[in-house]
Amino acid sequence: MSAISSIQNFLGITPTATTAPTTSVTPTASTTTVQPMATDQYQASTGSMPNAQNVPLYYLFNDPAKPQHPLNQKLLQRLNWFGIDTSEEYLKAASTPFKRSMMSMLSGVFLSSNDRNYIKYQINSWASQADLLRTGVDLTTARLMQVSGVIDTPSLARYGNPIDKGVIYAAMAANCLQYGYRMPSFGEVSSAVEKAKLLPPKIYWY
Repeated sequence: MSAISSIQNFLGITPTATTAPTTSVTPTASTTTVQPMATDQYQASTGSMPNAQNVPLYYLFNDPAKPQHPLNQKLLQRLNWFGIDTSEEYLKAASTPFKRSMMSMLSGVFLSSNDRNYIKYQINSWASQADLLRTGVDLTTARLMQVSGVIDTPSLARYGNPIDKGVIYAAMAANCLQYGYRMPSFGEVSSAVEKAKLLPPKIYWY
C-alpha cells in the first residue's frame, strides 16, 4: 500500500478509482460543446451563496471577508492531492482531534509557533463551518453563526425554543455588519435550528 493510500485510509477518504485511457477521438466542429466552468454556478463572495450541504473545498478555505494566508493554500493543495476536495470529505477527514492534528502536519513540519497555532485554529474553524453546512445553510450563514458562538450542529440545536432562536438571531445581526456577511432571514435560521436537532454528531472536539 502506498503512503498516499495509507493516509487516505486513515483520514477516512475513499480513493477515487482510475480508469484506463481510451482512444481519443477528434470531435467535429458541429458536435463540439463547451461546458460552463464550475465558477459559473458558485461564486465566492460575501453576499448570498447557494444553499448546499457540500461545497468545493476552495470556497471553505477562502473567506472573502478575511485576508488570505499562504498556509491556507498550501494545506488546500495537499488535501486535494490526497483526494479531499469538498466540505463533506473534509468534515470526515477532520472529525476527531487526532485526525485534525495529523492534518495540520500536512501544512509543514518546520513551522513557527505562530504558524502552527494559526493552522490548528483554521482547521478547527473550517471543520465547524463544514458541520454547520449540514443544516442546509449557505457558507456565509455558517460563518456568521460561527462568529456568533455556534461551533457545530449540536450547539445550534440548543437554540430550540423561540426565545433562544431570537437570542442567536440577535447575535448574528450584531455581527453581520462587523464581519461583512449576509444576514439571513429569521426563517432560515429557525429552519437550520430545527434540522440541527435531527442530525447526529459528526465532529468531536475532545
